[in-house]
Parts: sequence; structure tokens; C-alpha cells
Amino acid sequence: MKISVMRRPSIPRSGAQNKRRLVAATIFCLLATGYFDFSASEELQPLSSSSTTSPAYLSTDTKGGPEEQQLVKDNIATLRNLFATINAGTLHEVVDQFAQPGFIRHDLTRSIPGVEGQQGASNFIRSLEQSLQGLTLEIVDAFGQGDKVVVHFTASGKHTGDLFGMPATGRDVRINNVNIYRLEDGRIAETWQLADGWGLLRQVQQNRSE
Repeated sequence: MKISVMRRPSIPRSGAQNKRRLVAATIFCLLATGYFDFSASEELQPLSSSSTTSPAYLSTDTKGGPEEQQLVKDNIATLRNLFATINAGTLHEVVDQFAQPGFIRHDLTRSIPGVEGQQGASNFIRSLEQSLQGLTLEIVDAFGQGDKVVVHFTASGKHTGDLFGMPATGRDVRINNVNIYRLEDGRIAETWQLADGWGLLRQVQQNRSE
């Protein structure tokens, strides 16, 4: 007896759908390979700013030559300076040194409105400073290829204001983030950002129950 199998007709996917699938697949692979360890027993170890070992490295794609490697290192150095400036609370004075005039911030969860322009970038960081007193960013890992850099970092502080729709708890929180940055001429032109909202929610709920 011959059994015929019906195949579901293929449906053309838009570029946005393909991009979302790519992002989801990337995050799944990172989780599956154990790149992120969310266990409470082991603290994330940020890269030391005094370390003599550069955090920059290319992917396994062998097409990256010396010039590209230097570009990646320079871009990571720029981002390390950016994070240090944010930690010092002085980004608003020098935002034009780090962001292109046409800067665009994309939120991969689509739960936060996009941000555009240098003033938009400054306002976004200011809102975080108001929500997280003593805002501190620590780089855990950074790598890149071409004009893009991926940074895994934590953002911590005292939850003193509305944070992504969550009312203040007055407790210390720590949020995992993975951002992709595209730089032009040493300044950020575009960024795609993903924050561990579920981890933040667990911390907030735990704090409320104590």
C-alpha cells in the first residue's frame, strides 16, 4: 500500500521574520552550550579593566585579517570607555563622542520603545540612572567581527524608580544583558539590545515577598 505524505506549502518569510528567527536561534545556542550560567551559586566574573589580555577576538571565520582584528579591538576599547563613562555618570556631557547623530537603538523584546539620536541615547541612560540608583555596568565578555561587537554585561543598582514598568522596590537588582553594537568611525551607529527581563522579574518578586 502506497502512503502519500502531504507537505505543508512553504510560506515566504519577511526579512523581519528571518531576523527574529536568527536572534532566537543565536540565543538558544548560547543557552544550550552553557554560555550563560544563571545559577545563584556562581557569580559572573566581569572582565577586569586592568587586565593585560584584550577581550577582543574574532569568530571562527578565518576571513578576518589583521586590519579587521584591529578594528574589533578598537571598537571594544570604545565600548569599554563608554561603559566606564556611564558608570561615572558623565555620559550626558560627552554623548556625541560615543554615538553617531543618527544613532538607533533597537529593543529585541519590543517591550521598550526604540531610541534615536544622541539626545535619545542620553535620555535613555538618564532614565536608567533614575530607576537604578548607583547604576553600574560590568562587562562579562566581548567579541566581534567586522564593524559589529557583541557585549555580555550586567547592569546593577538599587531599584529606586519605575524600571520597564516595574514599580520601585528599594532593593538591589542585577540584570544580564546581551547587546550587539554596530560602529562607524569609532562611534555607535546602531545597537540591538536584549535584557534578561525574566531574571529581573524574579528578583523583584522575591524582593516583594521578603
